[in-house]
Amino acid sequence: MRRTILIIDGNKVNLSFISTRLKAEQYGVIEGFDGAQAVRLTMAKRPDLIILNIDIPKMNGLTVCRILKNNKATEDIPIILMTSKGDIGDKLKGFDLGADDYMIKPINSRELLTRISALLKKRANHKRYLEEEKIKAMDRVVEGVAHEVRNPVVSIGGFARRIYNDTPEGDPRKRYARIILKETKRLEEMVMELCEFKIISSKKRSKEELVSLLDASLREIKEALEAKKIKVTKYYSPNLPKVNVNRKNMILALSNIISNAIEAMDIGGILSLKSTGMEDDHVALEIEDNGRGIADEDLDNIFEPFFTTKVSGAGMGLNLVRKIIKDHNGTIVIRSKQGKRTTVLIQLPGVKDERQEKSKDILN
Repeated sequence: MRRTILIIDGNKVNLSFISTRLKAEQYGVIEGFDGAQAVRLTMAKRPDLIILNIDIPKMNGLTVCRILKNNKATEDIPIILMTSKGDIGDKLKGFDLGADDYMIKPINSRELLTRISALLKKRANHKRYLEEEKIKAMDRVVEGVAHEVRNPVVSIGGFARRIYNDTPEGDPRKRYARIILKETKRLEEMVMELCEFKIISSKKRSKEELVSLLDASLREIKEALEAKKIKVTKYYSPNLPKVNVNRKNMILALSNIISNAIEAMDIGGILSLKSTGMEDDHVALEIEDNGRGIADEDLDNIFEPFFTTKVSGAGMGLNLVRKIIKDHNGTIVIRSKQGKRTTVLIQLPGVKDERQEKSKDILN
């Protein structure tokens, strides 16, 4: 996935030099000239890394660094401070404020690229570790909750059903029993959703066509699509590599994403499915709806367990989806424009064509 780097430098010559070098390495680049822009662009664009000159107008780089590192939303973004001065005081202060690296001008482009690569790798490894620990913790919590809730709910439902059946019509207790049954059913559905989260990484994998998995997911929710008269448009690139997946789990993940899209759309909405190949043998999948979108304040939390904007449910859907995608060494990103659309981007490693591999072996 392409990484985006924010460069802040009041010297346009320096800015252009670094920007050109980074673009040549296929990085996405955002440019800014002063401290106020640095804060504003970081908040709006959430770059993967920031190259920040200390000597910039409106607000110096040290102040910008302090603001960003003290903000929960931006504290984990690596910052490389730059200065034309070799002031050890500024260097120590920068590290004290949370800067991740420090370079003195003139900048050697090869050294800069090496440092950028190292920081991005370090950040990715740290995020991966935190996510894995979070998933392990959630497995333990969910297992405990599901175990403690399931049995009482079953008992409550059973006795409420007996009371309901034995109570004559017109008796107010029958209405009370009906309410208990309704709420019990809601709890049972929540427990089922929690139990689904306990999917263990299955070693049972098969080579599947991603198109086949998508079509199977659409069949799973055919009634919901028809009820809302949703139009489905498809674009599948030909000759895509297969993916090595647990078929049941992957269909569950895709069905969950599509169900969310259906829920977000009005009658007659449009669901777009697009699957393409990538240069690194990965397969990319794009699922887009023209529904109500996701509020900016919710977008950062949608993968968190128990977070939901729905009226009912345990809020495990997208957390479960991410767990399944990660279990298959894939990535998932969600982008949204409130009131217009939501796009889910998934990348999965493809399986190389065995015939091509054998041909290579023979040629070698």
